[in-house]
Amino acid sequence: MEIENFGAQTDNADFSNPLAMIHACHERIRRFCRLLQDAGSALQQHGASQDFVTACKHIHHYFSTAGKLHHQDEENDIFPLVIRTSLKIAELIHQLKQEHRQLDQLWESLAPLLQSARHLDDPGQFIRLANDYARLAVAHVDKEEEEFLPVIQHLLSSEQLEKIGHSMALRRNLAFPPPGFE
Repeated sequence: MEIENFGAQTDNADFSNPLAMIHACHERIRRFCRLLQDAGSALQQHGASQDFVTACKHIHHYFSTAGKLHHQDEENDIFPLVIRTSLKIAELIHQLKQEHRQLDQLWESLAPLLQSARHLDDPGQFIRLANDYARLAVAHVDKEEEEFLPVIQHLLSSEQLEKIGHSMALRRNLAFPPPGFE
């Protein structure tokens, strides 16, 4: 189970291109979901080893911070700008928001298990929740990548994108514009 630099950013997306930031976050979500599933496999094979506990700590930190911010970026900044552009987009946003709620509910059950990884009462429950969460999260970001982002990139103006990037940066207490932004 490889955990070194697992969440490291592998591209140069920044808040001046918020849709690229969303895509980069989707890639990190996929990586952390793989790590989550690998952790479940490792638990099954080796018990609550130090690698398992460390992986759980990283997974918990990522989804408790960046994962929550990601949903806020979408629901507070992006969805409101495009929801009225078509019935198809409105229906898709409704589905995506429902999936966010489902992920939040699964997370409420999974997060405490990740925090108490060394002393799990029911390893089978952890494995089931980990796999359910990972499957739903990956299917969700796949839907966003395939059905949502390709459409909205043509709907948002450069001014709207700049406002989205600014809001995303502020949500993370980061400076905007980023260094080197012209």
